[in-house]
Amino acid sequence: MSKLDSKIKKILKNEGFYDDEIYCADYDSFEEIPLFSRWKSVSFLKDTTFDENNKLLISHAVKLAEHAMKVSFLNTEKDEHEDFFCCVTLTKWDSIDEINCITPNIYITKKKKWLFSYVQLRQTASKEEILTIKYINALGLSDYGVYISAKNDSVRRVYIIKKTYR
Repeated sequence: MSKLDSKIKKILKNEGFYDDEIYCADYDSFEEIPLFSRWKSVSFLKDTTFDENNKLLISHAVKLAEHAMKVSFLNTEKDEHEDFFCCVTLTKWDSIDEINCITPNIYITKKKKWLFSYVQLRQTASKEEILTIKYINALGLSDYGVYISAKNDSVRRVYIIKKTYR
């Protein structure tokens, strides 16, 4: 394990991502939890490239999202699990110059059907989607798709979703 991986794992532990309760909580509609709550936590990333930082963070976020789906499968009834959904979102695109990375989040809902009707995911070939596709391809995540919401919300959000979950 690299030194950077160790530092990221320490952040994830401090943020509570290794406590399975975070994935089982009763969220009203959905919850979007950033991998790090303070930019200071990732200040060590200033010494590596923007692309390497994003690949590192996305790889950890994808593993957490996959873990959340397993936790749901093991701890809920079949109908509850079928409406559980977890993916990675990327936000804070306007802050990338300050922190030298995109902010990955774990996006969780127990209302999958509602969520998909609400966010209306689509692919548009935006610069954010293209950059994210570059990262998931570099990470070998060919079973993932990259989307944005058709909703006009104030947050530029990119969704990284395992194709079988859609």
